[in-house]
Amino acid sequence: MTASPEIVELSPGEFVNHREEVVDVYRVAFAEQHYPHPQNEVSRLADVVSQHAQRVGFKCCVVREGPHDPVRGVGYGYTSAPGQWWHDVVAAGLAPADARTWLSDCFEVVELHLSPALQGRGLGGGLHDALLDGLPHKTAALSTLAQETPAQIMYKKRGWILLLEHFSFPGGTKPFFIMGLDLGARRTSSA
Repeated sequence: MTASPEIVELSPGEFVNHREEVVDVYRVAFAEQHYPHPQNEVSRLADVVSQHAQRVGFKCCVVREGPHDPVRGVGYGYTSAPGQWWHDVVAAGLAPADARTWLSDCFEVVELHLSPALQGRGLGGGLHDALLDGLPHKTAALSTLAQETPAQIMYKKRGWILLLEHFSFPGGTKPFFIMGLDLGARRTSSA
């Protein structure tokens, strides 16, 4: 009998120890999204996992079917700060007042992916919620493909708003939406 999938938080060390499984989930997600050079993105993530785990405010939640089973979904992020590539590129694309509002006390959702075999069961939303629960930040921000995807539909249902439309990252080939979530309002509405 197979156990029901569970969502658990990993310490930075556990995250690094499970990096191959995390990268495998990412690889499948990028193949599903038809990126032109998915292996480049997978290699990039594999190279930065340990660095990301050391960032201030790092938090990671994963989905697995049992305590000894492989990771089948991952969501992680950390405190967004000047000097970090994503933060600086997005801040430059926002109006100065919007950059202050959205990025000055922000949790950056770096990755949020679920294996296709587990999709459609509410686990993506559960993973999202577990990742954001208990954060001390005022806001959260993320980038997602500029197209209607199940992930984007979930973000909108959970109160994320569009900050930048059809945003191009340096060297990128696909446009992205930059989205923000007011975590204070989220805490108030769930209380």
